[in-house]
Amino acid sequence: MSWRSLLFVPAAAPQRWQKAHTRGADALIVDLEDSTQPDAKAAARAQATEAVAFLAAQGAVVTVRVNNDAEYLADDLEAVVKPGLRAIVMPKVEQASELDSLSAMIDALEYEAGLERYAVGVVAVIESPRALER
Repeated sequence: MSWRSLLFVPAAAPQRWQKAHTRGADALIVDLEDSTQPDAKAAARAQATEAVAFLAAQGAVVTVRVNNDAEYLADDLEAVVKPGLRAIVMPKVEQASELDSLSAMIDALEYEAGLERYAVGVVAVIESPRALER
């Protein structure tokens, strides 16, 4: 992956992600995390599923920023690990074991979706000095 520009688009805003592929970014990040309030996460997941399919069909490189929270993570991944997804953007990674768990979850979902193993990459976002040390 060598992307110079990434464009965030809220999953819950189809009017934005339906045009995102025309903006010239190297990759798109469909956002399920900060742009979505807790009570709207389920609806946003359904829209994220649609966004991945639509944007990939337009030739875009599609990634999804999920919630690094046990309450939401499994449902987020299940909604978006589908054909056309290039990577999961995992925010607030604090230690390597989180990435091990994430990888196992993605492996299982790739298998269920009929994808090749490692078809979906991971972009780990380090957001604290402690995480950098770990």
